Amino acid sequence: SVSYVSREFYDAIGVEPAQGRAFTAEELNPGAAPAVLISHGYWQRYLGGAADFASRSLTIGDRPHAIVGIMPPGFDFPDRSEIWLPAGWMGVQVPAPGAAARCCSWLVVVARLKAGSSLAQAQTEMDTIARRILDQHPEARESPAVVVIPLLEQMVGPLRRSFLVLMGAVLFVLLIASANIASLMLSRA
Repeated sequence: SVSYVSREFYDAIGVEPAQGRAFTAEELNPGAAPAVLISHGYWQRYLGGAADFASRSLTIGDRPHAIVGIMPPGFDFPDRSEIWLPAGWMGVQVPAPGAAARCCSWLVVVARLKAGSSLAQAQTEMDTIARRILDQHPEARESPAVVVIPLLEQMVGPLRRSFLVLMGAVLFVLLIASANIASLMLSRA
């Protein structure tokens, strides 16, 4: 899967490439030299873990893209991505904070809460901003609602209950094993 990201994406989620570097400001602009970040798994499977990855390129849409970095093992956010391209490569400029742009309702935004802010405060603020946009631009009524969701909930979501049940089962098996070992030790003594 391929994802288009801004430079701030990596700062927001707190992950940097394990090798190489993230996109530069110039690479985020349309018409810039094509660059790509790849997942650790992709690097292992298709490049054989080659140390000279920076001298190689990946062809996307008939254009060679310089491989500038490799993400840490296990990182595949969002949507099991293996390749990340700068958002500007599509000809879509990711609006700067505070910019008046309503063109990108398909974007998934990842952000950090300000220190001391709650999820409810963030949702209230986003609702206020959405209402202002709708008041100023009635044609935007078909835009999707803005929903503030913790990243963990977004990633785990419906599997949370299954994880809790699985964790309970693991703890129960560990308890049984501990009881068995204790009884064996007692019988041996």
